[in-house]
Amino acid sequence: MDLKAYAAVFAAVIFLLCAPIWLVRHVPLMDYPNHLARMYILHHLNEAPEFATQYDISLNPIPNLAMDLVVPVLLSVVSLQTAGKIFLTLTVLVFCLGCHIFGRTLHGRATWLAPLCAFLSYNMMFLTGFVNYVFGVGMFLIAFAAWLRFHPHWTVWRFLLVTVLFFASYLAHLSAYSFLGFSCVVVCAADVLAARRIRLATIVSLVPLVPPVIAFKAFMSSGGTVGKIVWSTVLDKLKDFSVLFRTYDHLFDLLFAIALTTVVAIVLSRCKVVWKDARVFAAGCFLVFLYLAFPKTLFTSWGTDIRFLPPAALLIGLSGQLMLRRSVARTAFFLVCVILLVRMGAIYQAWNEMDPRIETQLRLIEKLEPGARVYPITLYEDPYSRGRAVKRTLRHTIHYATIERHTYVPSLFAIASQQPLRFKVPPKSRGIEVYEPPSGVKWDEVFANYDYVWGSNLTPNYFRFLNEKCELVAATADDQLFRIRKSTGASAAARVAESPKQGLERRGQ
Repeated sequence: MDLKAYAAVFAAVIFLLCAPIWLVRHVPLMDYPNHLARMYILHHLNEAPEFATQYDISLNPIPNLAMDLVVPVLLSVVSLQTAGKIFLTLTVLVFCLGCHIFGRTLHGRATWLAPLCAFLSYNMMFLTGFVNYVFGVGMFLIAFAAWLRFHPHWTVWRFLLVTVLFFASYLAHLSAYSFLGFSCVVVCAADVLAARRIRLATIVSLVPLVPPVIAFKAFMSSGGTVGKIVWSTVLDKLKDFSVLFRTYDHLFDLLFAIALTTVVAIVLSRCKVVWKDARVFAAGCFLVFLYLAFPKTLFTSWGTDIRFLPPAALLIGLSGQLMLRRSVARTAFFLVCVILLVRMGAIYQAWNEMDPRIETQLRLIEKLEPGARVYPITLYEDPYSRGRAVKRTLRHTIHYATIERHTYVPSLFAIASQQPLRFKVPPKSRGIEVYEPPSGVKWDEVFANYDYVWGSNLTPNYFRFLNEKCELVAATADDQLFRIRKSTGASAAARVAESPKQGLERRGQ
């Protein structure tokens, strides 16, 4: 392999993956504004009275801390927007580094599959704004590569290094630790079956998994929200395989899938695939099985099942070696790169179109009074329906109001056991995201506890109801800001206060 060519290509891939983050003013990842608001509060908690009265901080080792450990530190030297972009860039870099290190560990040298797998950093989980998760996938690859390299030939320093990497993966995101646990167990099980006995070194190999379990049991065993379990249909399971390449346009996604599948099928028909480590391939297949077996929503975590797909694809993809003639390999690599770059171009184009729309939403936010309490109603249709992906992506823009106007928005990600920032008094409702008739909403509590209602993609009946009960302050084609009339809020407050318990909870908020 020409290492200079490999380094140049990989550096170009990293540059192209990081460039869109810096070419737009506001990175339109769905959950990203919510995360930025939490970072801002963490940094300014003791400086802003509006924040100090509403939130406190938990210093427990929560397994979801990647962004929370990096961005608040950066805010001492750079702006919030810059700090957020630095973290997103770091996330891409960790993912790419993980692909390189893991590929090199399996193949004994750099593999051209690594720069191709690096494009998986822009999976749908990243576009949704699950940035800690994507950071965790990169950490999983790095930690698992170190574990594979040293297993089962341990020394004290190797053991300590792997233990630190495992715990860092756990802190980044709980899913990264779960990927490590499942993958290490599969590899060790394969070793036991091959040797037909359990060796001491195999048992030692699983010990680095223990400290995160101890930390979780000691600090995270209580508190939080129980949530619910929701299972996917068979059709949803088939659709969700597209999480690896989905963008904002379903027609483009279909054409992309056809083009990539065609090239890959032609290549596979002309080559022999050699698995560099059958145990790693088995671990990847087991993660696919877990995707099929797990529910869509587990307690308070959405997308529990699809989180297994990116690491599964990486383990399976990086563990293979394609036996091709050099000329055919170069042509195939070039074609796949072109297809993947076209996808990146489609993502950047969508981001570039969303950027001015975010600016328009921010002008609505300027109408809010400092410290106001805002109730969010962000409705959207089935995420698979064409034309709704962009609107769904912008559903958390209201959280820029927390940054600009120090507002209180109950849908902020400040949940006990999930984030270090927590509501002192958890809100009864985090807003409305899934459609329900206006008649089913407890408007007395909303009008009594909030100053404004933020509406995004409202249905006609919601708009008519709010326009009648509240004052429309400002609006765009898709978003509206309503001020709750004092008379409406006062009468609602009187009705809520009829219950002493409800009145106490309202005053506590």
